[in-house]
Amino acid sequence: MNGVTKTVNKTRTAMNALQSAARKAAKKNAPPDASEKFVHFVKQHMRGLLALVLGVLLVHDVFGTHGFIAMRRTEREIKRVQADLDHLNKENAELEQQVRDLKSDPRAIERLAACVNIVLGPVESVYRWKGRVEKAREWLLVMKTTAKRLPALEKEVRRLHSYEVPEFLVLTVAGGSREYLRWVAAYSEH
Repeated sequence: MNGVTKTVNKTRTAMNALQSAARKAAKKNAPPDASEKFVHFVKQHMRGLLALVLGVLLVHDVFGTHGFIAMRRTEREIKRVQADLDHLNKENAELEQQVRDLKSDPRAIERLAACVNIVLGPVESVYRWKGRVEKAREWLLVMKTTAKRLPALEKEVRRLHSYEVPEFLVLTVAGGSREYLRWVAAYSEH
C-alpha cells in the first residue's frame, strides 16, 4: 500500500498545483479591483506624477501668497513705505525748525500779530501740486491780527516758509468779545 499512498499523494500535490495555477490564471483574467487599478496606474505613471507634484510646488513657491513674487512685492512695498517715512521725517524736522524759528524770532511775528496759535500737530495734508497729488506733514498756525497788518504778515510768512506757495488764508471775524478784539487791534499795531 505504500506505493499506492505515494501515488495518491503525488496526484493530490499535482491537483493542488493545478488548482493554484487555475486560480492565478482566473485572477489574471478577472477584472482588477479599484485598489489594484490605482497601484498599477501609479507604477505606470510614477515619473509623470512626480513631475506634476514638483511643478505644482514650484508654481506655489513662485506665485503663491508667500512665494518669491509676493516676497519681492512686499520688499518693494517696504522700501516705498521706508522712503515715505524718511521723507515725512525730513519734512517734519524742517517744519519743527520753522516753528522754532518763529518762536526764536518772535519779534517778526509779534509786530504783525497779537497772538499765534500753533495747533497741536503736525497735521497731515493731502493736496494737488503741479499735476500730482502730494502728502505733507504741516504745522497749522492761527494768527490774529488786523486787516491793516495783513499784507505785512503775509510777506513775513512767505519769507519764513519753505513752500513756494504757503497757505495763507484770511478768515473774517463776525464777532467776539470787545475786550479781546481791542487787545488784538492794540497788540497787532506795535
